[in-house]
Amino acid sequence: MGSEAGVPMGLKFRVNLTGFFLVAFITLTISGLAAWTIDNLALSLNHRLLTKELDEYRVKITDAADVLEENGLAGVGEYVQRAKADLLETFAARAEGMFGSLAIVTTRGEVVYPRGTQSGRGLKLSCLPEMLAGGEGEMDCSMNGERQYCRYALFPEWDWLVLVSVGADRMQQTRNQFLWRVGIVFTLASALGWWLFVRMAQGVVDPVLELSRAAADISRGNWDALPEPVSRGDEIGELSRNFVRMGQRLRGAQADLTSQADSLRSANARLEAEVVDRIRAVVPDAKLVYNNSPSFNWTLNFRQQVFDAWAAEGKDISAYDRANLMSASYDDTDL
Repeated sequence: MGSEAGVPMGLKFRVNLTGFFLVAFITLTISGLAAWTIDNLALSLNHRLLTKELDEYRVKITDAADVLEENGLAGVGEYVQRAKADLLETFAARAEGMFGSLAIVTTRGEVVYPRGTQSGRGLKLSCLPEMLAGGEGEMDCSMNGERQYCRYALFPEWDWLVLVSVGADRMQQTRNQFLWRVGIVFTLASALGWWLFVRMAQGVVDPVLELSRAAADISRGNWDALPEPVSRGDEIGELSRNFVRMGQRLRGAQADLTSQADSLRSANARLEAEVVDRIRAVVPDAKLVYNNSPSFNWTLNFRQQVFDAWAAEGKDISAYDRANLMSASYDDTDL
């Protein structure tokens, strides 16, 4: 009983465990690849954000310069300064909604923006010479003692170096937050995937376990244990329906055999009565003993052989009567 119950439980456990490791392997593999991809993607997105913001500033500065040029005012200092002031107000209004921090310095390193910085105070920008030499690009740079990732562009006609930067720590934090959210999504997706696998596996394992239990009950003679056939159109449903049909046929065959056995017992009883009646018609006080099994003679022959062998060996056989070796009193003895 324990063994029969243990096998189905073992099957279900192994299927669920296999599903768990399979989903875990797939999830870890995908998560590792996704983390690597997303890490690069997050860095690329940060770079693109800074590039996009610098391009927006570039467009506004270029448009302002074009307006001055079209109106012949590009060389008029008062109008140039007014255009710069208007741009700085526009930049200040948009700065809070931007990803990167805006800084504008002159080619001498004097701070133009942010406005809170005192005019003329130098910005501690370690890579200013490289930026001025490059004119436009991107690089990691130390700004006021903090490591920054910068996108920059030089506008010589305005004596401006425009930088859009983000702290390396902030970029790392943004990346980690993004990866954390992705990790949560993958964890939930993994749990959902394993749950779906278990549900699908149950659709296969549970009908098989039901058939296994029914077969065990039928083997013990419980013909009422036949399960209801599974109404499915796949192989599991076909297996269930074939099992039920087989069980029904076996149950019918067993009922027929039982009926035939009962008929034979009735016929034997009638035959015995007829034989007794005919014999007693001739010998009224006859006592009848009969045996219709050849095993009686086989057993008697075996006992006679053992009896004779013991006698030849000189073993004490005084407790046995060779003429009556089939006596029931000898059934529990060494013989």
